[in-house]
Amino acid sequence: MNLSKISKFLLILATASLIFRKGLFLQTFIPKPFEILLFFALISGFFYFFPKNLNPSASFRIDKKICLALFILLFSVGLATLISYLRYGVGFNMEGVLNAVRFLIMIITFILFYVFFKDDEVFYKRVWLTFLVSAIFIPFLIFPELAYKSSIAGVGGRFYGLLQSPADASLFFLIALSFFFVLFLENFYQKRRGFCLAYFLLTVAMASLTLWSQTRAAWLGMVGSLMIAGYLVIIAFRKNLLKNLLLNAVMIILILTLSFAILPSSAKIMLILRIFPQYNYYVREKFNNNIPQLSSQNLGDLTSKIKRENASPDLFYDQPRLAIWKDYLKLIPKNPLGLGLNYYRPELAVKLQGKPLGGYHNLLLEFWTYGGIAALGAFLYLLWRIILNVKNKIDDSKNLLTIYNIGIASALFGLIIHSLFGGLIFFYFFWILLAMALTRKIPI
Repeated sequence: MNLSKISKFLLILATASLIFRKGLFLQTFIPKPFEILLFFALISGFFYFFPKNLNPSASFRIDKKICLALFILLFSVGLATLISYLRYGVGFNMEGVLNAVRFLIMIITFILFYVFFKDDEVFYKRVWLTFLVSAIFIPFLIFPELAYKSSIAGVGGRFYGLLQSPADASLFFLIALSFFFVLFLENFYQKRRGFCLAYFLLTVAMASLTLWSQTRAAWLGMVGSLMIAGYLVIIAFRKNLLKNLLLNAVMIILILTLSFAILPSSAKIMLILRIFPQYNYYVREKFNNNIPQLSSQNLGDLTSKIKRENASPDLFYDQPRLAIWKDYLKLIPKNPLGLGLNYYRPELAVKLQGKPLGGYHNLLLEFWTYGGIAALGAFLYLLWRIILNVKNKIDDSKNLLTIYNIGIASALFGLIIHSLFGGLIFFYFFWILLAMALTRKIPI
């Protein structure tokens, strides 16, 4: 029995299962498929690697600097949690314990995938391709009424997929979008027309699902991901930079235009309302708040009204993020070591600010909140290593995984843009992508 193959198979299944994340653990106390599969993969991996621990050249070894960064991250989060308890007297409740467990699972996820990626090109590719599983939702673009009936799209006009929130779904679509786009560019520059067309249509479909999630941060991440992917592919294929940057810009505009065009009318209206939120009341009153039944005629009525009134976009309408960021930034000088895993407790928030704290809504603030300056520094170091690693892989003309590396880099770039308005620490696929991006050159 090959325990290595069993572990890798379980990890591939676990990655595919990330597309299903419905329900809250505190309500059901039932772990999701990913956690279950990861647990068995961890057991199998332990018995596979344990005999090799005494061997200095074992493939289990993690890069020393990456290992140090992970240690600093774990230690700083633990220290911040302890200080928060000693300084403010705030202990753990059930949510705090769950937060701590989830954080440890994230680190375990990174380590487990990292050590298996190091020596197996096939496993690396299979996990990469597994992220394309989001394509199963493409039929709902053709039959949107089925999406509403099956609650895959909410009555508010946002596409959830099989995840807990449309914002979570948008992140998964963003990864698949990045991967399909680099495959399209690869086949475009190699003039393989059939594959080129197929991947172009798949890219358009994933962009459309990202738009349907109605998550504005994901829209920014999508544009950033497409742009960085286009640039890196040009560098990798040694193409004329200026000429092909302009060509890629035209293709990106075409992709975004077509992705909006194929959206159902209800999704188009809700997308416009995300840009012109001042018309929410008008739509809900005029059309009886029946979002799934909105038609192209309703869309025409709304756009005509916006044009008549010469309205301007109001992207900051009812957005508390600026005030929340300001509150957190005030806390940094007083709490440079962070607030730990129990920061969200209401009594701690009142002691710190005299009022409840909102969610951090920013990846950098998220790392500082949990582990202070040290945790943030460790994460920024990992990002720096990723930049160097991706650059080296792209510069290596013999690297057969170049297009996969570019897909990962562009996906991470888009996710980080998105996370400047949200968070990423507690998303498993983020740690999997980090492991893929930090894996050194795999022997071919």
